[in-house]
Amino acid sequence: MQAKVEKCRVSRRLNPTWAVEDHMQTFHHREKKKLLGLLDWFGWCTWDAFFIDVTAEGVEECHKSLSSGGTPPRFLIIDDVWQEIGNENKDPNVVVQEGAQ
Repeated sequence: MQAKVEKCRVSRRLNPTWAVEDHMQTFHHREKKKLLGLLDWFGWCTWDAFFIDVTAEGVEECHKSLSSGGTPPRFLIIDDVWQEIGNENKDPNVVVQEGAQ
């Protein structure tokens, strides 16, 4: 009975993932993919500006400031940090914590 011998692939590619791409042909690297048009858009996340102190007035003021400066955001991510890692300040008697609505 002979033991099964797995094939070994030898490649001279500098990047080992290129060698896997050549062999497997199941994926393509970013350099070969067409970028989505969405990546040309400028977006803004409230996390950087406000952290947990997000208000409608603050978001509107920053949007106006960016727009008047010639850089209007095409999309906005409102992040009020309602999902926290720690449970120190949570009241066990409250089903929905403030900010989680």
